[in-house]
Amino acid sequence: YTIIEYFTLIAMSCFSSAYFSIFLISSILANMSEHGKRISVSPAKKRTLVLSSMLSAFITHLILLCLIFSFNIFILKVNYGQNLPEIIFISILGSIAGISFGLLIGSLIKTSYEIKINLTTFFQLFCCFLSGMMGPSIKYLVDTNFPLINHLNPANMIVDGLYSLQIYDNLNRYNFNIISLILFSTFCLIISVIVIRKQKYAQL
Repeated sequence: YTIIEYFTLIAMSCFSSAYFSIFLISSILANMSEHGKRISVSPAKKRTLVLSSMLSAFITHLILLCLIFSFNIFILKVNYGQNLPEIIFISILGSIAGISFGLLIGSLIKTSYEIKINLTTFFQLFCCFLSGMMGPSIKYLVDTNFPLINHLNPANMIVDGLYSLQIYDNLNRYNFNIISLILFSTFCLIISVIVIRKQKYAQL
């Protein structure tokens, strides 16, 4: 069970990609920056802007994930065994989930950039807490008594997927968490695009 705490650190690293997308979406919105005002009067489609921002955030965070795994493998000598491809794949999906959530927070909540960052930090820490960062017993307690909470918890999707690779002979539970991450990312992205497309300003 103690390995769950290590997996929550991986989940936190993946979900930290939300900070990149919050910064990028704030630079697109006219009510958040001067750069956003210029973009709002341009003929560029909002959907294209969102997707391109998401792609740039993903590439940047993917580089950071590569550095993290390289450090773990070559410096800390962490042995991921034969599950390394599956671990990398779910980590990439976790990064996408974080980016999608950052887009959702950045577009949906009408407040300052600093408050959006604080809300994201709180959500990230709370999700990691429920998935076992402060002790595996917390994850067990939530999974036993409130399973729906962790089924909707993106950090737990990553942790549970990683943990299932260690204890199960098949990939059924791993695949369930993969599908959950994809659905979470898709939901956040769709809502973000809808909100951004509907934004109108009386004056800039």
